[in-house]
Amino acid sequence: MAARAGELKRLGAEVYIIGPGSDERAAQLRQRLGVSVPILADPTGANLDALGLTRVLGPFRSSGSVVVDREGRVLYALRTANPSAALRLPAILGALGGAG
Repeated sequence: MAARAGELKRLGAEVYIIGPGSDERAAQLRQRLGVSVPILADPTGANLDALGLTRVLGPFRSSGSVVVDREGRVLYALRTANPSAALRLPAILGALGGAG
């Protein structure tokens, strides 16, 4: 994703990672992953639930990518139980009007 972040920004996108837990946990994850995008904490899970990223087993949640426009419309959503399959950049770029 880091390699394509510039392309996403040129298309007007702001990229965030949202995860369950505390602000401290989010900061630790950002440092561990070495990413430049903000990682936001959702301690109650309400925002993740609203995006359809629900619990799949105990504390574990589905992963995914969601593109929401400035008016709050979902332009693209992928929800999966497999975190490694949660980011499909060509589809996200297509939703943003890029070539993919």
